[in-house]
Amino acid sequence: MIKLFTTVLNMSITASYIALAVIAIRLLLKKVPRSFSYALWLAVLIRLVCPFSFNSAFSFLSFLRPNVQASTGTMEYIPYNMGLMQKPEIDVGINGINDAVNFSLPPATPTASVNSIQILMEISSIFWIVGIGILLIYCTVSYLKVITNVKTATLVKDNIFETDRITGPFLCGFFRPKIYVPVGISDNELSYILAHEQTHIQRLDYLIKPFAFLVLIVHWFNPIMWVSFALMSKDMEMSCDESVIKRMGNKVKTDYSNSLLQLSVRRSGLLLGSPLAFGESNIKSRIKNILNYKKPEFWVIILAAAATVLLIFTFTANPKHEHNAQNTYLGYSVETLINNKTPYVGNNSKVVALIDAMPLPEGIVRDTIELQTTVSPYEITINYIMKDSSGVVVNEAVCGDTFYQNSIILFSLIDNVDVINCKIIDKTGKYNGASYAFPYTREAATQLLGEDAHSYARSADTLKALINKVNSVHLIEKYLEIIISSPQPSSNPSDYIKAHSNEYESILKMGDEALNYLLVQFKKGGNNGLKGHIMAALCKDLLGDRNNVTDESLLPQQWFDKLSPYEEVKLPDFKANTSDPIEQLVYDAAVKQYSRPDDGFTVVAPTIFGSYEEGNKLKIIVTVYSNRFRLYNKTLSEVGGSIVPGAITYIKNDDGQYILQEYKECMDGSYFNKSIEDFCTMPVSGNTIKGLYSEIIKDYGSNKGRNELLDKNLKEHLEANNQKGIKLKSRGLSNELVPLT
Repeated sequence: MIKLFTTVLNMSITASYIALAVIAIRLLLKKVPRSFSYALWLAVLIRLVCPFSFNSAFSFLSFLRPNVQASTGTMEYIPYNMGLMQKPEIDVGINGINDAVNFSLPPATPTASVNSIQILMEISSIFWIVGIGILLIYCTVSYLKVITNVKTATLVKDNIFETDRITGPFLCGFFRPKIYVPVGISDNELSYILAHEQTHIQRLDYLIKPFAFLVLIVHWFNPIMWVSFALMSKDMEMSCDESVIKRMGNKVKTDYSNSLLQLSVRRSGLLLGSPLAFGESNIKSRIKNILNYKKPEFWVIILAAAATVLLIFTFTANPKHEHNAQNTYLGYSVETLINNKTPYVGNNSKVVALIDAMPLPEGIVRDTIELQTTVSPYEITINYIMKDSSGVVVNEAVCGDTFYQNSIILFSLIDNVDVINCKIIDKTGKYNGASYAFPYTREAATQLLGEDAHSYARSADTLKALINKVNSVHLIEKYLEIIISSPQPSSNPSDYIKAHSNEYESILKMGDEALNYLLVQFKKGGNNGLKGHIMAALCKDLLGDRNNVTDESLLPQQWFDKLSPYEEVKLPDFKANTSDPIEQLVYDAAVKQYSRPDDGFTVVAPTIFGSYEEGNKLKIIVTVYSNRFRLYNKTLSEVGGSIVPGAITYIKNDDGQYILQEYKECMDGSYFNKSIEDFCTMPVSGNTIKGLYSEIIKDYGSNKGRNELLDKNLKEHLEANNQKGIKLKSRGLSNELVPLT
């Protein structure tokens, strides 16, 4: 029920934006035939009944940048699992609305238990269903009342009936619509009435309007849709009038208008409550439109038709997101994975989107997905099928490796899934035997990832690190095979390394993931061959200052047996202590943002461009240089860092304390400049802060000041932790040791 209600809410929000655009465009089309503005309402109707759509770079909704689900083509402003989110949030594309709603939402616990948001969604969905039921009953009763009132009508001819029970004409019926007219109407008036109603029949308006009202019933909670229905009905009637005038000529304008005026005087209240049977309405506006109507030039018709088609296309298309190298990493769609992270395995749309964002072995496609959420342990079963079973042999090793990597990513992105089953089935739907079933457990994944597995999926950068980690083992073996493959006549390990320096460097770039794997291989013993020498060379390079064995004459396995790496000196992250409260807030937030305790201690050096307070919010615009370090035996090594512009937003509580609400970083690649421009705005009103964007971009090209500040903060941090005689490996290729303390 909640999922259905959320789907309707998301469709209604999308349709509201389109409806507001159509309402604005109607004002520009006053001198254009009403049939074109009537046609534009088709886009609103499509958005109200269809949750998915195609993507286009020319979508009207591109300005919103909403969360478009890649797997379903739906637009998600309100998350389906909002009731299970730790920090419930909506994003309707307007900052002011987002802030107002999100600030008022109570926090929720990401578990399967009931919480306040979940209860609110349940109550809202029940209230929604009750509203639909009431309106359907009202609609049905009013329609039956109309039918009962005219059941004694007399057939005049064809589908025209006459009765003394009504005072105005109307059209009624779904399969064989009938025209009902009051007794005593003049022949002159009757000719216009019949021409008007027959036009409705020819255009199928007698089906369109009731269907539109039934859709309105589903979206009854949205006032914009009620306004849209009224305006659509008005455009329907006016376009019908124009069609009659066009067919009968301008000479009938006066008589036609007088006929409408007379009908308005005798208008019956019978139809006012029944949209399923409709008669004459909006008389004043229609008469004014008839008298002002002029048959447009042919070129006006062509341009209006082209513009209408183009507008309907842009209104019904979803924004198209760029897919470049920044959005994918080792075959994974990182943006899609992050957007669909969910604490609940039963969140169908997000789970499917996660699975479909992952790479598959060649020749294998995803078939069905089964979610077991009844009792713990919660399970996902993914059934795969071969594209073409003729002559295709399943490579179990390749499939197993791929499914294993994908499962680890899923464990990090779905909080409460315990078991993931991957199965390959044949074209008949039967399983090809137990050898084609690949079960994985969270426990096994945790052994690889460490205790805090979910921290890897908190941002695109950390998720990339996780993907890199789970791919490392497989890449290491692949690169080792390449390295030892040539030059075969040589017995010198260095020759093999030189011949395949790219592969060797690729393993080194994997860092401790590669080191841990190689050391595990040494523990198994028997690694004194060529592969063992290559592995030992890699380990020594990866260990660096941690390597306590200096004897180069030892065989690889002997070297490992004597190895007792220097223990890392664990230091806390940098803690600033400044007199400036704004600066202190920035330091605290930046260290928290970039902290990775499992990968060294973090030191930051921020550049503050300005702080902007509005209402109960404070926004600080910064560029932060962060770096992580590890300390072994008095030698400090850089682990990795970044220089990223960002916006830090705080909410001021009743005690005057600032609570961190959001740390928003700039995006990668083609989104870099645009994302900076987007957060250079005031925290509440969203007004652009003039000159700020240019200042950030100009500053980003020069990092001398931040480098100096980072070195200063690093030295102070070491001294504060009683670390003396520390040397830093230079950032250059020489690995020169630079004294720090």
